[in-house]
Amino acid sequence: MRILSPDVRDIPPRTDGDREQFLHPTCAEFLAMSTPGVPGRMTMPARPTTDRSIHLDLLRALCGTDGGDAPALDADQVHVWRMPLDTAVTATGDLHRLLDGAERERADRLRGDRLRQRFVAGRALVRILLGWYLDRDPQGLRLVVSALGKPGLEAQGRGPTLQFNVAHSGDELLVALCARHALGVDVEQMRVVDDFNAIARANFAADEVRALQRLPVARRAEAFIAAWTRKEAVVKSLGRGLHEPLDAFVVEVDPDAPARLLAFGGDREAAAGWTLWGARLPSGAHACVAVAAAGMEVRPFGAWVDPVAPEPPIRGLAAPHASN
Repeated sequence: MRILSPDVRDIPPRTDGDREQFLHPTCAEFLAMSTPGVPGRMTMPARPTTDRSIHLDLLRALCGTDGGDAPALDADQVHVWRMPLDTAVTATGDLHRLLDGAERERADRLRGDRLRQRFVAGRALVRILLGWYLDRDPQGLRLVVSALGKPGLEAQGRGPTLQFNVAHSGDELLVALCARHALGVDVEQMRVVDDFNAIARANFAADEVRALQRLPVARRAEAFIAAWTRKEAVVKSLGRGLHEPLDAFVVEVDPDAPARLLAFGGDREAAAGWTLWGARLPSGAHACVAVAAAGMEVRPFGAWVDPVAPEPPIRGLAAPHASN
């Protein structure tokens, strides 16, 4: 997620012209995280240990889980969890100990209590969720960084591994999980973006700019946010961050249309090898999950209560072949 308040200076600034004016430096806080996947169904452990019961109680309070086994994650599925950060902030004092030294140092550098509390709660919730799925101690999970700067979860032995990705915006925390395919997730709050048309022209593909201009004027601001969210999810799935040009692929711009990848590198056939899933949240925020595999089933879990016009769990839609 890149559209946040400009209060955090934890990530070194970049000079990417118009694009950088819109991007937020905290995008690196929750970059795509992945480890090598395993084929087939992921077999979940019997039950978490007693030591983790307090953490599962927190998941139960935030997401309505039953505190038992983690949901079975099939090879052709993505699980996307939505969790409210501010509800978890009351437990931040306890959650702080789950973070490793680098995460604690980063939290200490954040300006403002609310930002710091949300960061701690978000990192801790990700660890709790991963520990639940993998039957591992959340505090013992080791995060590593690839040569390209992509954070990941260090594999241990022959146990199950996960591909995962995280996004946050304000109170919204989304965590997407997959057993074997690279994936990305993004969430963006609706807000006034100065001169979004110029930002789109500087960053979007030509087809997307034309599609944006074809929409009624009153719908273009939301369409810009929806398109940016979908593009960010794709970029995060690729794992190259700001190094991936946003105009290298085309997504559906209309916020009322299903999220989908229309072309990749000018190739519509290549786009058919992806699954995109999106939702408009009760807060007005837009969310999107992107998976570099066709026909994936995306299943929402957690605080998906009365979402506005969500896309249901679906198999990915093939890219259309119409010229537009």
